[in-house]
Amino acid sequence: MNIIRQFTILVVFCFIGEILHKIIPLPVPSAIYGMVLMFCALQFKLMPLSAVEKVSDYLLGIMPLLFVPSTVGLIVAWPILQKYGIQFVLIGILSTMLVFFVTGHVTQLVIRIQKKLSSQQKQSGIPSSRLERSGGPSSQQKQSGGPSSRLERSGSPSSRLKRSGMERSLDCARDDQASLRDDQAPLHDDQATVRDDNDVSNKNNSQEEK
Repeated sequence: MNIIRQFTILVVFCFIGEILHKIIPLPVPSAIYGMVLMFCALQFKLMPLSAVEKVSDYLLGIMPLLFVPSTVGLIVAWPILQKYGIQFVLIGILSTMLVFFVTGHVTQLVIRIQKKLSSQQKQSGIPSSRLERSGGPSSQQKQSGGPSSRLERSGSPSSRLKRSGMERSLDCARDDQASLRDDQAPLHDDQATVRDDNDVSNKNNSQEEK
């Protein structure tokens, strides 16, 4: 039902375009009137895009097939094409170039307008940036040293705990080194006594040999 409703909306716009084509004495196709009306309805939020989105995507997908009837219809107009074929080709080339020219200039105009609007928005945001550069309340608080910065400088509880833990580990390492030195002192004494005994025995041996 959703697709049928969306297709019905497209048909209604096409029908309104046909009516305008009959009423307005201008050489404008009825499809153009219908597209302009739908564009205005979408642009001014008279109709949401979701109301025709699925059917529009489907028709865009099968667009090459939609050109088949008009192409087959050229067979009926073959005598006219033989007579005015060159004129039709020239008109097609010139109209294509004109469409490219107008589309390019309109696109550039839209881009310039968007850039101008974005630059105006940036310029309107200058006072806030100046406040940040000159030093607003937040920056002054940072420079003067707010509670958080003071806490960081003085040392938070977690940092204090880390420092105390490191100091304890250093003290333990110093104690271990001192105990190792104490343990190694008797060994040095024993080695010294062994050397003395060896010297005494060497002296006794030398005296006996004499």
